[in-house]
Amino acid sequence: MAQEKVENHRIPLPPKTKLTARLTIERLLSDCGGTSLTYIAKDDHNRTVVVKETYPLYTTVPLFRDGYRIVVEEESDAFKDELSETVAKFAEECHNADILCSSGDTNSIFHFECRDITDEALEDPEFHGSIARYMTIATVSGRTLGEIREADDISLKQALLYTKKILYSLREMHSEPKRMLHLDLKDDNLFFPDQLSPEETFAIILDSAGAQSIDHISASARFSISEGYAAKEIQLLKAYTETVINEAAAQKYRALIGVHTDLYSVGAIAYRLIMRDAFNPELWEEIQEEIREEKGEDAINILANLHPSTLVWEKIQEEYAPNKKAKLIRAQVSTRLQADYPYLVDRISDMLARALYFSADEKELLQNRYTDCETFAADIDVILEILEQKGIHPEVVAAQSRKQFEKILRNANVEFEGDPVANDHLFVQEWFPTVVEADDAY
Repeated sequence: MAQEKVENHRIPLPPKTKLTARLTIERLLSDCGGTSLTYIAKDDHNRTVVVKETYPLYTTVPLFRDGYRIVVEEESDAFKDELSETVAKFAEECHNADILCSSGDTNSIFHFECRDITDEALEDPEFHGSIARYMTIATVSGRTLGEIREADDISLKQALLYTKKILYSLREMHSEPKRMLHLDLKDDNLFFPDQLSPEETFAIILDSAGAQSIDHISASARFSISEGYAAKEIQLLKAYTETVINEAAAQKYRALIGVHTDLYSVGAIAYRLIMRDAFNPELWEEIQEEIREEKGEDAINILANLHPSTLVWEKIQEEYAPNKKAKLIRAQVSTRLQADYPYLVDRISDMLARALYFSADEKELLQNRYTDCETFAADIDVILEILEQKGIHPEVVAAQSRKQFEKILRNANVEFEGDPVANDHLFVQEWFPTVVEADDAY
């Protein structure tokens, strides 16, 4: 590998890199923003291992990927401080991971081994002198939720089941004896084993670099913000501690961080899983008109490039359209689900609006957003139970079944004109009796 300068993004190791005597990199799994890279690797027993690579990204001196090593041309005192901070954070993450892996049930990451393998990697001459740090996280094969979402046609039931599995793993993290907040949950930080159905699977949380104790948010903590997933209170805390330094404001928003902050991220993940690319342009135009009347034309100009399905709810909520978030969510959910699941639009809209709620007032925030995994998961269970009882709307099944029937007839060279039968419901029951049962509740 030729030397390549590291600028604003991390340069991954290539496939087939021999990281240690026991581990070989197979592919890049995810880029965890400003904190690290994760890889899929194989050990000497052909078991799949997730490996995390960490090194400082924004430094006072240039960094280079020189072959497999991350190197610096000349170490300044400022860089030594930056490197020390990275090493300290890495050690803290290893400690956090050790706590998370130390106990828990078999439905979460926490029974997997997590350990620092930096010394093993640096024994190899090709890594000698590298400033990078390495940690193994899990021994299981699978995909990130981001990869699943991109590759698979996820049904509503699957979306709800994946969300519930995330809540189960998060509950382990929030509960005794761990009592930790993750604070950077997103699709690329959630890993699901292969060869398990959504009902059987469990969520593995990959990146705990920003984890904090539920009982104490460190004043020196630095947070990785993932747009579209991070709750507004942690965005504001980051802004007041790292951009516009204001300790009084920082203290206010530090006090707002809690279990509900992680649950906002789960709500954002659930929204993406359920909604996919559904978009209601008519409703967006209506809301823009309301914003124009309330806030003026400048607000519309700023919002012109915002697409609601990208989950930039924070700007809409805080700056331009308070009280519009729930309305917009309901319209989006209706657009996505009205045809197939009209009886679930209200429940799913309410669930997402509750998960994604924000207020700078602590009492109001805690009254209106989910504050524990159990309540969020219980609402999902209610939706799943209704979905199991009613299934897809009979008219939709009838239309789908009609297409199947017509295809069968065509394949059999049977000619017909018009509808095979006049009544959709009777058609479905006669030709596909196991597909749907009549339900007068629709």
